[in-house]
Amino acid sequence: MPSKLAAVVFDPETPVGDMMAEALADPALRGRRIVGYLQGYEPGTGCDCTDIVLRALHDGSRRKITQDLGTGSQGCRLDSVALTEVAGEVDAVLAVRPDLLVLNRFGKVEAEGGGFRATLEQALLSDVPVLIAVGRKHLGFWQDYCGDLAETLPCDVPAIRGFIREVCGIDAAVALRA
Repeated sequence: MPSKLAAVVFDPETPVGDMMAEALADPALRGRRIVGYLQGYEPGTGCDCTDIVLRALHDGSRRKITQDLGTGSQGCRLDSVALTEVAGEVDAVLAVRPDLLVLNRFGKVEAEGGGFRATLEQALLSDVPVLIAVGRKHLGFWQDYCGDLAETLPCDVPAIRGFIREVCGIDAAVALRA
């Protein structure tokens, strides 16, 4: 039985969000209910930093999850309140029993029990497949968290697309016609 949980492992310079978006643009997925968020970046307001912005796959909305700490700040800019709110929004969407949940990251916040961790667990308890990006520097946290329950995918479009098609029940013949 194929795993219903997969981590796309990426290095800092790899545009994992773009690769996941390209895999999700697969015409064979038309009609599938895919929910979740992909991470992107925009120029920051009031500082020389970039803001982390999550784009909802299910409705196209965008949500900034970083905060402006002022010039010269060295602290973490992640806005944990905004991240918790976004996770709550995904929890509500899980009620429609999607074909796939895509989460932008499993990082330090999730390793500590916050962020999208409860959402990830709710999806798995509801038998909803999950695709998540995991930075190589957080791979140890991920492995401690899920053990051998997850499949590890290389950060390339064909591998990501293959997992998505498999968990969405799209066979090769359907994919060729799309």
